Amino acid sequence: MPLSTLYRPFSTKPHTNHKNQKEAEGDKRRQRDCRREYRDEQACVLDAAISHVVRLGWSEEAMICGAKDVGLSPSIVGSFARKEAALVEYFMDLCLQKLADKIESGLDLPDLILSQRISKIVRTRLEMQIPYISKWHQALSIQAQPVNISTSLKQRAILVDEIWDAAGDQSMDINWYVKRTVLGGIYSATEVYMLTDHSPGSFLSMNPLIFA
Repeated sequence: MPLSTLYRPFSTKPHTNHKNQKEAEGDKRRQRDCRREYRDEQACVLDAAISHVVRLGWSEEAMICGAKDVGLSPSIVGSFARKEAALVEYFMDLCLQKLADKIESGLDLPDLILSQRISKIVRTRLEMQIPYISKWHQALSIQAQPVNISTSLKQRAILVDEIWDAAGDQSMDINWYVKRTVLGGIYSATEVYMLTDHSPGSFLSMNPLIFA
């Protein structure tokens, strides 16, 4: 019997397995790349859709317009499981990033006392919503839906934590939770007030942020 026949199971099978493993790894990489590309396309759609919110609201129509703006088929909007919610959540994340950038670039916070630092950061964040104030009641309604509420609460918790950290809070005890709960309530109350009074700079003149 030829030696090649005797040793074929040992000489060829590992090679075949190695080849299959490499092909499988290649397939996984391509799938990851496709998913990443698709997520990037979704982000482009959401980013472009924001410019249509003032006219069309936080809606599927705004997302369709965003898709067209970036040269994608409107059918991509169907890939968003929670269409309008995805748009609102993207805007919230975008504003958080902008706020972090502003804080990092300097808001003249060191010269202020704690309550003034908190007030300035909150106002800086809320100013980002002013261009969309006529549609913000719709955004709040979307966030309050049962399927969206957990993400909404998580985003607001991250925002409040970012504000306190930027203001220089170093508390590690029960006050850490109390301060964030109080600020979350004040932030939400000011946000709702903005919906009831559209006079120029009205909410900017408020100063309810007084801390011991």
